[in-house]
Amino acid sequence: NNNFNSLLLNGSSDFISHDNLNLPSGNSDRSVVAWIKPGVGSFNDSGGNVISYGLGDQPDVDPNQRFSLLIKDDTWELEIVGQSNDINTGIFLNPNQWNYIAVVLELNNLYIYHNVDDAVVIPINFPYQTASDTPLMIGTNTQDRMDEYFGGGIDEVHVWDIALSYEDVLLFKDCSPEGSESGLIFYSGYDNQSGDLYSDDTPNQSCVSVDTSDINNLIAGTYTAIVSDGNGCASSVDFTIL
Repeated sequence: NNNFNSLLLNGSSDFISHDNLNLPSGNSDRSVVAWIKPGVGSFNDSGGNVISYGLGDQPDVDPNQRFSLLIKDDTWELEIVGQSNDINTGIFLNPNQWNYIAVVLELNNLYIYHNVDDAVVIPINFPYQTASDTPLMIGTNTQDRMDEYFGGGIDEVHVWDIALSYEDVLLFKDCSPEGSESGLIFYSGYDNQSGDLYSDDTPNQSCVSVDTSDINNLIAGTYTAIVSDGNGCASSVDFTIL
């Protein structure tokens, strides 16, 4: 049985770190996708970094080494932070609601999707120099800063070293990555977890249905069934009849 969970972070000390991912660096193409629920309960004034990696503590030495999705705590506006070049996107998240966000860097443009509306396209007049070999930080700033904590819900986080198309962004709103897609660097739905950092409030809790009408006609052996959820997302499951 699958237990659907999301992260619920307190805005002051909670975070998760994922290491050894070979995240996109420099000015290379990338896509960062997540469901975000700002302003949840007692965290209603805790904007901050939802996802961040690179280096954020030495802008005077070598700027633009950070790549962060940050929510402003006074307006819930999404900012893309490279360090020394905060970009105000003009996209305002709905507090106390799940918001689907996809940020795509391709060549010298940022394409930003909110709930799969048409992309806001922002030309970039500087090269990102995102530092390599750093962990993916969820809910806080880069590992050399550890500030600007985010308070609220985060779910279905994935990072790619390619620029996702609009069709890809639309697909992943309802269907999680399978894990073997070309260009996928990291994915977690934070399901089947327990503890203070996890909540059963998620943006997608579709029930899985399986057609079992022919199961009584099967002989002993191993089979593969195609299962689908309420969003029409299909996956295969192996099972054995003894």
